[in-house]
Amino acid sequence: MIATESANSGNTTLVKDKVQYSASISPNPTKDIATLFYKLPNETSGMFVLVDSYGKEIYRTLLESNSTEFTFSTLNINPSLYYYTVYSNKQLIGSGKLSIIR
Repeated sequence: MIATESANSGNTTLVKDKVQYSASISPNPTKDIATLFYKLPNETSGMFVLVDSYGKEIYRTLLESNSTEFTFSTLNINPSLYYYTVYSNKQLIGSGKLSIIR
């Protein structure tokens, strides 16, 4: 199992048994809506967690195994830099930063 990080986006990708699992958010920075793009291991659900710079959880949702994207509103989240992680079976799939601007 190898974790790699993209220098440009700050996103982390997990490579296990030559299968790549990943998570990224677009657009980033965002104003009002963002989409999480993800690839999970087959037949497993995942968890998306967004925290602020102090580690306080801001948002959490279950990710469906039969999907590859999740769109969410950022209108009720204050403009700032946030950190996100995607887990599946208690294993890190990907992580990165999300900047919310107005």
